[in-house]
Amino acid sequence: MSSRFLAWYTCGVLLITSVAVSAITILPGGESWIRMIFTVLGATAGIFAILGAALLWLPRDHWCNRSRRVRQVLSGGAVVASLLLLVII
Repeated sequence: MSSRFLAWYTCGVLLITSVAVSAITILPGGESWIRMIFTVLGATAGIFAILGAALLWLPRDHWCNRSRRVRQVLSGGAVVASLLLLVII
């Protein structure tokens, strides 16, 4: 998988997780926890969106698009985001 795809995939999964969290019924007094979860999910999705946009802006043969280490980090983020979505659902 390309690093561009992994960045956009992770952003999308985090946004879907945010929608899934919004479907959870909140007990009185738990609003601060939900706001914190939304903030963390939104900020992380924003970071991956910015990274995906930056990777789209760079040429395909740029070292950042071809780096194995960058793909490993993005793959780890995609796995963590997917597992988080599975735990929420």
